[in-house]
Amino acid sequence: MQVADWHMTFIALAILNGITLLFVILLEETLPEAKRIQVGTIRSILGLFKVIKNPLFTSILLVGGIMTAPFMAYIAVASYVYVNGFHTSETMFSIYFALTSAFSVIGPLLYGRFGQKPFKKVFWISFSVALLAGSLLLSIGKINPILFLLSYLPFTVMSSYLRPNIANILLNAQKENIGAASSAMNFGFTILGSIGMFIGSLRWSDYISGIAITIFLFSISAMLIFMAANKLDIFNRIEAGKE
Repeated sequence: MQVADWHMTFIALAILNGITLLFVILLEETLPEAKRIQVGTIRSILGLFKVIKNPLFTSILLVGGIMTAPFMAYIAVASYVYVNGFHTSETMFSIYFALTSAFSVIGPLLYGRFGQKPFKKVFWISFSVALLAGSLLLSIGKINPILFLLSYLPFTVMSSYLRPNIANILLNAQKENIGAASSAMNFGFTILGSIGMFIGSLRWSDYISGIAITIFLFSISAMLIFMAANKLDIFNRIEAGKE
């Protein structure tokens, strides 16, 4: 904000996306022509419904998407918490936000270090971390911006670790139509994340409580879906690289 006004944010995004588009256009298809889908665009889109009809795929997508959705609630209201709530400067808010983003890198690094773990074990650990983060936010997160940051960081690391776990299982749940599976996965995460942003930005007594309550609501919802799917033995179908 000391270099340019808020309009520059969107101009910078447009420029970066334009550069990315140029590089994407230069990419060449790596899939052999014999293995490429020959159907038209409409039939390719309809192929998404075939992916969604897979109960294993849909169950894991819902559980993972709902568990990680409160991260978008934080993104939606973090500026209000730091600037309006704790009366920090825009520069300090940028530093706190950058620290949160930096810690989100730890999740994928942990996944790369330890690899794919049993989904049930990963879920219960993630659920426990989410409850811990929500409890910290309600108890000490309102005291000062540093404690707010420290209270939320466990959820940041958890969500960034859970995402690649979920993605790997989802893509392995499909024997074909991997592109459709990837599209459905990203669409699901986007929609659930948008719902998280909406709930987190409701007129709560304060936004820190709003983030905490959003974490609790989404975590319990994910747990209920997990238990229902587990009762139907859906998760027992998860094997290495296949349904």
